[in-house]
Amino acid sequence: VEKLLDAGADPNLARPNGETALLLASRAGARKNISAVTPTVRPTPSYAVASSRRPNHGRDRLWGAIAVAALGACFWLGLRIALGGLDGYVENHAALKSWLGWPTLVYFVAGTLFVRGRKQ
Repeated sequence: VEKLLDAGADPNLARPNGETALLLASRAGARKNISAVTPTVRPTPSYAVASSRRPNHGRDRLWGAIAVAALGACFWLGLRIALGGLDGYVENHAALKSWLGWPTLVYFVAGTLFVRGRKQ
């Protein structure tokens, strides 16, 4: 341990038993010469490699576009009420409460399908 500290190792990295992280790394094989390790080469496959592009990629984009459009409709409904002024506010607010649920539902369903399709 003292050799490592004399060589410039950080004493703040000391473990409770006195060993430093550098000592642990050297025990794990960090002092091996990297040029002595032979690289592993993968053989080329004799079979056809499948394309990484999924066939339902367009469907994922469609669900994403529907989710963005529904989110935009939610934003537009609220903005229309906010910028509409006080004329007919009560009627507009009642319409907002009755209509806002539909684009919100579409947003959550389309967004969920979009994320699920992207993770597959």
